Amino acid sequence: MVYLASDRPLPLIAWDSDVPAFHTESQETIKLAPEAFEKLRSRFSKPFVYRLGSNQHCGCGFSYFEQFQGGYYEPEEFDAADRSRQSLASYLEEALRYQDSLELWICWAGDEGCKTDDRMDVGPGDFLDPELFMKERVLMTVTN
Repeated sequence: MVYLASDRPLPLIAWDSDVPAFHTESQETIKLAPEAFEKLRSRFSKPFVYRLGSNQHCGCGFSYFEQFQGGYYEPEEFDAADRSRQSLASYLEEALRYQDSLELWICWAGDEGCKTDDRMDVGPGDFLDPELFMKERVLMTVTN
């Protein structure tokens, strides 16, 4: 799962199951139990929280890359994953035009309230690298 916190409201991009791609979900529609959402919310210093999804609906598509060809990874997913990462990087870059930083949390579903294992400072372009998404329970500060 990929969650983003912002000082300002950000545009929403709807999920389209006919054309799976990068999308966003507002804090009002994130499907978590109230106590799980409060734990997620408490890790951020910024008021607006979003869930970000890839072409696979969750955050898993962001981590597709050639190293994983075979197994349950499908080669035709690589281009869709690249487009999801490119859209995410562009979305973050645009959001940073109106604020100094964003906060981003990567975790498995159900780990929204877990302790933070690592912190990182990153830029929007870093999200083009699928290996960035291999880390879990990481709180990232995103700046230009």
